[in-house]
Amino acid sequence: MEQRAGGHITIQVSAPEHSGKTSLMVLLYHHLRDLGANVILQKADPQIEKKLELGEDALRERLKSIDVVITEMQTYR
Repeated sequence: MEQRAGGHITIQVSAPEHSGKTSLMVLLYHHLRDLGANVILQKADPQIEKKLELGEDALRERLKSIDVVITEMQTYR
């Protein structure tokens, strides 16, 4: 990963199987790229390729039925 002036942020998504993790990751990927971020998407789920091809409306619809908890954590070097 290229070191940028602002450092880097790692986002980890954890939830039960078929809970919407991949849909959330793909939407977040597209949104952050649209904002100008250099986003690296590590593909652990074989579904991710299919979801990258889906329209954002379909992914948004999937997320309407789930709760998302966002927690900030700080790491020290």
